[in-house]
Amino acid sequence: MAWADSSSVSETSTKEPQSTLHRIKSLKGRAKVATKKALKIDPQGPVDAEQNPYDAALGEINESPAFNSAKFLEATHIGASSKADQAISLVQSTIDAIIHPRKAITAKATRTTAGSLAKSRPQLSRQCDLDFLQAHDELSRAVSSRGARDDEEAVARKNSNIEDRQRQVRDLERKRESMRAAWVTGRHVKRVRSVNKEPEPLPGADHFEKKDDCGADEFQWHIWLGRVLLYHSHRFSAQYIDDFEELPFDIDTLRKNLERLIMVSASAQTFLSKVRRIYRWDNPVTTIKWMTLYFFLLHISHIMTFAYGYGIYVVVRNYYYPTRLGALREGIERSLDRGATAFKIGELMDRNGNDDWLAPLLEELGPFIQIQVIDLANLLEVMYNFYHYASPRATFNALILLTTVFALTLLTSSEYSMKVFWFIIGMTFFIFWPVSSLYPQYRLLVSPIKWFFWDVPTHAEWSFGYLQSRAEVAKRALEAAEDEEGVEDDSKVRIVAENPEDTASLNSFETATPETKNDHEPTARNIFSITCTHNHVPGSLHLSTIELKFTPSFTSPLAKVPSRNIPKDNGLAIPYTSLVEMTKQSSRLSAVAGIKKLEIRYYEEGQNARGKERVVRLGGLGRKERDKIFNAIIGFSKHRWQSLQKRVTPDVL
Repeated sequence: MAWADSSSVSETSTKEPQSTLHRIKSLKGRAKVATKKALKIDPQGPVDAEQNPYDAALGEINESPAFNSAKFLEATHIGASSKADQAISLVQSTIDAIIHPRKAITAKATRTTAGSLAKSRPQLSRQCDLDFLQAHDELSRAVSSRGARDDEEAVARKNSNIEDRQRQVRDLERKRESMRAAWVTGRHVKRVRSVNKEPEPLPGADHFEKKDDCGADEFQWHIWLGRVLLYHSHRFSAQYIDDFEELPFDIDTLRKNLERLIMVSASAQTFLSKVRRIYRWDNPVTTIKWMTLYFFLLHISHIMTFAYGYGIYVVVRNYYYPTRLGALREGIERSLDRGATAFKIGELMDRNGNDDWLAPLLEELGPFIQIQVIDLANLLEVMYNFYHYASPRATFNALILLTTVFALTLLTSSEYSMKVFWFIIGMTFFIFWPVSSLYPQYRLLVSPIKWFFWDVPTHAEWSFGYLQSRAEVAKRALEAAEDEEGVEDDSKVRIVAENPEDTASLNSFETATPETKNDHEPTARNIFSITCTHNHVPGSLHLSTIELKFTPSFTSPLAKVPSRNIPKDNGLAIPYTSLVEMTKQSSRLSAVAGIKKLEIRYYEEGQNARGKERVVRLGGLGRKERDKIFNAIIGFSKHRWQSLQKRVTPDVL
């Protein structure tokens, strides 16, 4: 294999490269069958060429990991314990859930977190990485096999082989993207809110008046100015305003965001490891080069200029010469020696988190620590997606800003550059930090770092964009299939089990915004149906491309009194344009029975920020079904969704 590079090993150890290669091949052989079967990354058998195009269009929605995250996450747990251990564990978890339901749910989340803390990409197995590298190696060999003396038949055969290899690489890349979206939405997204395009109207002057100590009316100019700025910047800043003045502390949320932090900091850990090798003189030649460059830049007073220029260079280089493949090869080699250490670190963090002395400290510092961890995890995810062009437009905008700063420091004196630098520091300390401290929900709007990375998505935002792009592809395929083959209305409720070949790739994070209605109402094309309960009445939930409907199996006399917008038979129809918020919920018996709920908030009078808000809870769902509904609604709704911390509410039955 290409990643077993003998040049990186000492010449005196001639057997070591072969040993590394043998270990990787052996590892690949042992994991291949089990992993492919569990992850279903390489479906057996060719796709039926005569498959109905309508069925093929629905196949991705029903079988893709991105829209069925729970199904994928369950499949990733390879290996099982003995029957006796499972029985004992079930009895213990049942007793704990009955006596301490909240503690049982928290303990389950802790075990899940500890099992994945050490992995930078827990959604991908090592076998997936090996298959991905092998596909690229086969493509490189196919390209290099072409020669100038080949006849027409040989050229056609080799070009066909290259196209097959390119198709294989594209398929693997799409599957990896789908797995990534499945992990992020299934593990880290618990509540989303639709970002309204229209701001709330400005209140009158009386709203900003307040009685002072003498009883006279005092106009609060700072609050009025803030509301005016928020009103006029709402269209592009609403997605960065939180809905909590202070994020309520939740130990499970903190654990999961620590997991995000460890996952996304893998690149930073690699960078710090390289810096450590420089100052430890592991390679004296490299250290001398960097030391010479540093003192030269210090002499000409352009250290920050070099930092800006180097940042531009590495990002632009990664666009033309992506480094992801090489980093993946190096990561596999390093993981042979460093995997056990990372796993011990995760166990140590989890063990210390349960000590009695830490609980009082978390009660005091928990909210502050939690918000810092969340923001740091978001920042590292944004930097990762900035470097890897998850949103090319946003990355190019940031590069333009960075180039401007680079030119400023290059063409002006170092004294002027430092004045600008310290001016920004002063503005941040005396103006931006007070706003972010007193009004935490607006902290991102006054963050210079967020200004630089404006509109660069986090992993959750990238996943929303991925779901919407794939849903749009499926929707166009459904429309094309109906136009070409005239599919009957009664065929629109079928659930398909095939997994079709993707027809497009995700090139950027472009979140769709609600479109104005056409002259005619769009046709509802049913995607799938799931059995659930609403208002304690069992029935079927039907999801289409424009709305979701609940049809009760019967009318229960024990049902709650329906509200004005819910018919007495407990039927329900919610167009996607009316959606406001969705929250994943668990019942008290979820740790044992796996019963989940989905809370949906929507406006009664369509997409109107001033309409009356309604709440609907769908119950009787398994994790797989709940997450499938959650992701499908995100994909087909065309809203811009904002990932939020879950509400701290008591467990529901």
